[in-house]
Amino acid sequence: MLTELTHIYLYDEPSAPYLDTFELRDYLQFWLPQVEVQTRTSFAAHHIRSRPEPDQQAVSAQLADLEQGAVVVDVSWPDDPWGPPVHPDGPPLESAFELGYGTIYHSFELARAWAALIPEEESSSEQVHIAITAEHIGDFDLDDRRFHLRTIALSEPAIISTCGLVDALARPREYEFKRMQYMMVGLHEALAELEEEFADRMLEEDDPRITEILKGYVLQPVVYRLTGEPFCDDPQCRLYNSRRHEEVLRAQLTEPEFCPRHAELLRRYRDL
Repeated sequence: MLTELTHIYLYDEPSAPYLDTFELRDYLQFWLPQVEVQTRTSFAAHHIRSRPEPDQQAVSAQLADLEQGAVVVDVSWPDDPWGPPVHPDGPPLESAFELGYGTIYHSFELARAWAALIPEEESSSEQVHIAITAEHIGDFDLDDRRFHLRTIALSEPAIISTCGLVDALARPREYEFKRMQYMMVGLHEALAELEEEFADRMLEEDDPRITEILKGYVLQPVVYRLTGEPFCDDPQCRLYNSRRHEEVLRAQLTEPEFCPRHAELLRRYRDL
């Protein structure tokens, strides 16, 4: 039995130059014609501006506090991997800055902070919020007891990180091997040529393919809401949880778009 959906709210990331949320909206609308799909500006900006003007400053300050609480300050394994990733009495912290990524947010803590902005009338299970952001997100993996950057969090709101498309996915092994060699011998000027050599096998910052890539990602939280199943196991399907650059390029840019099971599910929903 398919879950009923009435609305999908798709939030933009203005800093991504090639991101076209209107094209993403039309893609979602094609598969879910009976659902109202809306595009909005960035998640925080939309919900702050929708409040009465006298309240906006206070709401913005409250959100800033909540977001600060979601910042990852220690990537070592915590006692509670799903609790706030803060260890003031533990060993010296390994900061996100030292990892080279600037600020990193615990994905589900950030989602919790943003969820507080969603008005009650938009909070039902029939409505899906999908926030695209340039922020780095991540969480702790129970399998290997390590912190990992993520591309997507199937939370409420769902969060898709454009930075994650580059930094959370593993690059080709040959690329990493050559890059390490160049760095060891000081051939820093050769790194740009290396990027060009592997351009067809990995994504880059401000990649012009981002809108096509994200078509599968914006569908993932929708299908999750419909079925309760988080991802697809078929690496050829757009709903596959890619871990490598080459995997995401194959899953999002090659035909067929979906595995037979998800293709049939989407066709059924489109024809309701």
